[in-house]
Amino acid sequence: MYFTEEERKAIIGSLSKSQRNALHVFSRLSKQSYFANVLASYKGTERFFFDGYVDHGGVKKGVTCLCGKSLRYEFILRDIKSGQKISLGRTHFQKELDIPDHIARQVHKGIHQINIELDEILDKIWRNDTKLPQSIVKHINEIELSEEIECLLNASLPLLRRHIDYLFDVSKKYRQQTSKTDKQEILGKEFQDVHDGTISYEQYIDELYGEAIEEYLLKAYGYNRISSIIEFLVKTKGLKNQTLNEQHALYSHFFHYLRKNPKFFAHKDDKTAFKHIVHMDQKERVERESAEKRKRSEENFERIREEKRKQESERLEARKQAREQAREQARKQAWEKIKADRMLRDMPKMILKNPIKSADQLKIGTIINHRDMGRGEILYIDGDVIEMRFSTEVKSFSIKLCLDRGLLELA
Repeated sequence: MYFTEEERKAIIGSLSKSQRNALHVFSRLSKQSYFANVLASYKGTERFFFDGYVDHGGVKKGVTCLCGKSLRYEFILRDIKSGQKISLGRTHFQKELDIPDHIARQVHKGIHQINIELDEILDKIWRNDTKLPQSIVKHINEIELSEEIECLLNASLPLLRRHIDYLFDVSKKYRQQTSKTDKQEILGKEFQDVHDGTISYEQYIDELYGEAIEEYLLKAYGYNRISSIIEFLVKTKGLKNQTLNEQHALYSHFFHYLRKNPKFFAHKDDKTAFKHIVHMDQKERVERESAEKRKRSEENFERIREEKRKQESERLEARKQAREQAREQARKQAWEKIKADRMLRDMPKMILKNPIKSADQLKIGTIINHRDMGRGEILYIDGDVIEMRFSTEVKSFSIKLCLDRGLLELA
């Protein structure tokens, strides 16, 4: 994608100050890196550090080469020993560094390529193409990033295609690493499926051990710890005795199963000890009813609060979407204007053989040829303003300007 200077300025102007600074730093880093790589093998070049390159758009007074000649293309070098900066034109640049013609051409070509890369970044900004592939994002903190990439990422600017290709290549070894965890190495497939949620722990425990747990707690009148219940199941019901972090591998799942099951009641001070509800005394029943009432009240309060949070979140999301839509609409309109201006700029101009010289020849309804816009019809005339309809749009012009420049001709 190529942008005109006007288009480039419009896009850069929409960025934040930190993003504009990051683009400037990226350009400087790219040019310095390219300069160092291309000229590293030539004697004499090691005396200088490449400090910048400026295309002034035309020969600029006040910007002179070391030989005194005014410059358009300015190569800025810094003497490594003295720190002194010097400005050189393209010819003197080659002579000062004593490099062959093909290397000089390669330097010029590389700098032009860096300018093309800047346009690639600006194009991605306009298309809102700033996201990295998830396969890279997952491992971005494990990768050693270049200064260029860090500069762009820190400013929330899109990366170049060559940056993404590099990150994809270096992250390959992380993507291919085994996904096994310590749990998978310790646990068999059956318990691993419970931990991963492939099998519901409630369904797993209830179907295999639910009756045995209830039978055990019915026979025991007091409170029993989870560890005792698990020990009973290991000894009598075939539960595999696999440990994880010095506890049975399914300890936490048994805890949640017992806590959620309405048949069992936890000790008020020791939440890891349970007994069957048939063994509760009157005081415990009252405490349980009070606890359930508080729980329902808290759940209701939390539900109301969650609904309010959800409504507020939806309101904020709606506002965010509205802002995004407005920005996107503005972006589209600006982009359409750029495309229309570019189409108009690239449109072949008509050659007028008999341009109109007098305003008296301009009448409403007259078909005319406009040098830049093509064939059109006069819709309206008021003083110096003339309005014409063309195939794609209606535009207004200054009559004096059109006549002075010979832009109109009777069709």
